[in-house]
Amino acid sequence: MIKQVSLIAIIAVSASCAVSFDDWAGETNYVDFNQSEPAGEEELLQANVELAVGQMVIQPGSTENAYEVDIHFNELAFRPQVEFQREDGKARLKIGLEGEGQSFRKIGENILSLRLNPETPLQLEASTGIGETNIDLSGMRVRSLSLECGVGETSLSVTQPNRSECDRVEISSGV
Repeated sequence: MIKQVSLIAIIAVSASCAVSFDDWAGETNYVDFNQSEPAGEEELLQANVELAVGQMVIQPGSTENAYEVDIHFNELAFRPQVEFQREDGKARLKIGLEGEGQSFRKIGENILSLRLNPETPLQLEASTGIGETNIDLSGMRVRSLSLECGVGETSLSVTQPNRSECDRVEISSGV
């Protein structure tokens, strides 16, 4: 009973402490980064997407590209990290922003928008810290999904059937 009351008190205090990152923004210079990779013969795409602070959007994209990514970020605090490699019929994609935590005063509003080829079977791992997450896997070929959400609103949509057998779905959430 004491643990329940303590947890309720912590949630109530946390909810009443509204934090505005605009007040802490400090010096900022927002820029846009765009990158894509033409589709290949991969039989599987292993995608790992991490964003500690900001808005993450993942959705179906063009069948002409393996992926398309647009990142809007504060270049004074962050650097985009995009690694893509193909080997033995598999493609590996790792996307995120380096530098999170270098300067809390320069967090601002980062936006990572990723579009994935809906024809390529997908193993998706997505991890967020603080911010909004919108993932739409409608009509994709999801073989596994691991979603780790921190603080913020998360939306996961699947409005069309998954076109592959899915072995694993793991979703964990913070506050």
